Amino acid sequence: ACDEQEPILFGGQIGSGKTTLLNEVLRVHLNAVVIRMRFDTDSIDATDGGYVLLVLGQVLKTCVARGVPMDGCGLVIEDFAPLTCPDWAALSQTLTSPPASLAVADRLRQFAAQVTPNGDHIRRTCGELLDRLARQLNRNPVLVADGVDKFVLQTSDYDSLKKTLAFLAHRKTLFEVNAVHLFRDDDFRRGIRKLFIGGIAADILQSVFTKRLGAYAPMYQQAIPPLAAYAGGNTRQGLRLLNAYYFLRTQKHTDHAVALALACHRVSSDLLS
Repeated sequence: ACDEQEPILFGGQIGSGKTTLLNEVLRVHLNAVVIRMRFDTDSIDATDGGYVLLVLGQVLKTCVARGVPMDGCGLVIEDFAPLTCPDWAALSQTLTSPPASLAVADRLRQFAAQVTPNGDHIRRTCGELLDRLARQLNRNPVLVADGVDKFVLQTSDYDSLKKTLAFLAHRKTLFEVNAVHLFRDDDFRRGIRKLFIGGIAADILQSVFTKRLGAYAPMYQQAIPPLAAYAGGNTRQGLRLLNAYYFLRTQKHTDHAVALALACHRVSSDLLS
């Protein structure tokens, strides 16, 4: 609700419910203009060019919808000739939609490679468009950097993303990060306010399990408390344990105690891998 131009690290363990909570917050605040970038799933290429095109596409989409003028923004539609888009609306659609064919996907990847040396220029253009949008709205749009929590630090993919994250950190951006990101204070994160989403209580997890099991819940009352305890407050981990236990009991007819142990071993193996 606050219109201060302040970036926030919204972090916690993977599986703790960050995305679910974020979706609910954005659903409730319907009046906010939100520009959302899902870096872990929607980038056409894991390069600086791929990530900056994802940002440009989402910014363009909002600006076109709001009638923000494009003249003098630092780019012209002819700069995107390889994508054969006749206007800005078509370009925003191309950059924000899944490729319709392998040929389109290949063309986008080739263009992303060409964009990489000019990534800083395109980021400046995105900044100009965001400023124009803010003046039109009389408030700053909310930027959401989804999926940063899925990136492993000190990998080539993360290195390619860092310049774009640094650009977003100068704006009203909410970064979805994991616990590891929260405890580092370099790259784009220095001085940014942090919000940590911790684990949920065992009794709430037990309610989640009961709801998931539905009519079968009474049959598994013995397993629900230990499964909730082993989940460590993590919803996703708890549901993995429940699914593994349920499979072993129903499909393999495994003894309760053995099923608990095997479920824990299976989920631990998944996390380690």
